[in-house]
Amino acid sequence: MGRGPESQYIPDNKYRLQKVARAALNVTFPGEVVQGETDEIAKASELLKEGYGLFIPTVHFSGADFIQLMAKVGQYPEIGKRGALIPIGLHELKEWIKLSIGAVGVDLMPIVTESTRQTMGEASPPLMTGLSEFAVEAGNRLQRGGVVVMAIQGKRMPTLGEPRPRATAMWSILQKARPPKQPDVIPRVAVMPVGLRLKGKPTYDDRGFHFRERFEVAPNKVETVEEILGKIEGATLIKKYAQIEAYVYDRLREVAAPEYR
Repeated sequence: MGRGPESQYIPDNKYRLQKVARAALNVTFPGEVVQGETDEIAKASELLKEGYGLFIPTVHFSGADFIQLMAKVGQYPEIGKRGALIPIGLHELKEWIKLSIGAVGVDLMPIVTESTRQTMGEASPPLMTGLSEFAVEAGNRLQRGGVVVMAIQGKRMPTLGEPRPRATAMWSILQKARPPKQPDVIPRVAVMPVGLRLKGKPTYDDRGFHFRERFEVAPNKVETVEEILGKIEGATLIKKYAQIEAYVYDRLREVAAPEYR
C-alpha cells in the first residue's frame, strides 16, 4: 500500500456512520478543544496530506479518555477518515468500549499491563503480552501515513508521572516506522502531544468513566520526529531516540491540568 494521502482512508460509508456516532458520543462525553493561536490539529492534518504518519501521545486517567479524544480530534476529516490505532489493557476490553470507540473509527489492540495482572490475577496472560504486536502494527501504520494514539504512561494514573529510564514502546514504534532496512533514515512521523483534562475537576484519583462531565482536549505544538531529534542533545542518533519519550513528557506537562503534572 502506498503512502499517499488516501492510503489510510476508511470507506466513505463507514466514515459517514462514524460522524453520526461521534455526534452521539459528544452528548455522553461532552467537551471542547482548547488551543492557542495556532490550530495544531489542522497543522497535523496538513502533514498527513503530505504523507506523514501522526503519533498522538496522551495521558490516561479516565475510562473514557480515548473515546473523548477521538470524538473531538476525529472531527477533522483528514484524521477522522483515517481512523486510529490505540492500545488498551486486556482487562478493559469491554464490549461497550469496543462498540463506542470502534464507532469513531478506532482499532483496538489489547496489551497485558500491570493493571491487567492485578485485575485478572492467575487468569491473566504474561505481563506485556501483545506489546510487540502492537509496536509492529503501529510502526506499519505510521510508515503508511496512518494515525496512532497512545497513553505513554502505559496505565491509568492519578498524575502524569515520569518517563521510564529504559527503552520504551514509543521508542520501539518509531524504530519500526522507518523504511525497511534503512536504520539511518528518520521516520516521516509528526508528533502531537494532547493533554486531556476534566473542566473544573482538580484531581483524577478515581477510575470512573466521567459520563456527562466536560472534557478539555488540549493539543500541544505539532513537531516532526526530525524536528524533535534536532532539539535533543546526543552523540548518536540512537541516543537521541532514547530521549524522545522524556521530551514528549515535558510537552504533555505543558497542556495537562496543573494538578496532573
